[in-house]
Amino acid sequence: MAKTKKLSELDIEQLHKNEKKIKTILYLQITAIVILTILGVYITISKGFGVFTVFPVFFIPTIFPIWYLLSETKKEIKLREN
Repeated sequence: MAKTKKLSELDIEQLHKNEKKIKTILYLQITAIVILTILGVYITISKGFGVFTVFPVFFIPTIFPIWYLLSETKKEIKLREN
């Protein structure tokens, strides 16, 4: 298993790469949740209430740690560039 380095141990180039990866993951996660929500609404309308109706709700909390990591990475980049 690879150890993850603290943000303070990364150089500025690695921080920018890390920021890009985190943004991509965050956008994909949000897109997946939106698609699941649309499908959940469609299934609810066509077949009634079911597990897929509330399924997207369980994935919403997974966004917050990714968002936090992105904000911390941006802070570290801003700190280094100033």
